[in-house]
Amino acid sequence: MDAKRKALTAFIGLAALAFLIFNANQAGPVSYKYTQPAMGTIFNITVYGAQENNARDSSRKAFSLLHSIEAELSRFRDDSELSSVNKQPASSHKISGHFLDCVKQSIAVGDLTQGYFDITFLPLYKAWDWRNDPKNEPSAGTLEALLKSVGYKKIKLDEKNSSICLMPGMMLDLGGVAKGYSPTNALASQFATAFLKSGSSSPTNALATAAGTSASRASTSRCRTQYRGRTA
Repeated sequence: MDAKRKALTAFIGLAALAFLIFNANQAGPVSYKYTQPAMGTIFNITVYGAQENNARDSSRKAFSLLHSIEAELSRFRDDSELSSVNKQPASSHKISGHFLDCVKQSIAVGDLTQGYFDITFLPLYKAWDWRNDPKNEPSAGTLEALLKSVGYKKIKLDEKNSSICLMPGMMLDLGGVAKGYSPTNALASQFATAFLKSGSSSPTNALATAAGTSASRASTSRCRTQYRGRTA
């Protein structure tokens, strides 16, 4: 009887151990999620397969870069580069690399969509004032006058000198590209350099999402190829 009881106890113990091992293997990698508001929405960064201190520090740096990009591209900040351009559109303005990249991408998407995507629509948007007075409808004469200041092909972008000049009355809104551009660059620059400098050989992945936008993903395997030979 004692032998049967011992055998049964051993069997139960082995079964429990097998169950724990199976569930451990089925579980995904350890992940850490960090959230901050920016650009009028919520950004999430989730890091998989990294040590917590590396994930936390790199996420903090990624968010810092994201906020700096927001300071350049937001039309809701009076001190942003974009606001400076919108206030004096007919002047030539030196712009940052992020600003330049977003305008170039916007022009490319404008061409791809045959003008349906147009970052110069802001004067029309303001005329309708959908946020504050959705029932307000501008007159045909007002729209005709404003349309003279709308059209992304009228943007004068000097890539060589990193400068931009618009027509009088033109205004830009980069919100359609900035929310996707920002997490992509924050991940690529911060996680790539951080994990390469750490010398980690384990696979690490980072996923960034903003409410209402698609996800951006960075991985150490891809970044090793992209950043090989560069110093952080």
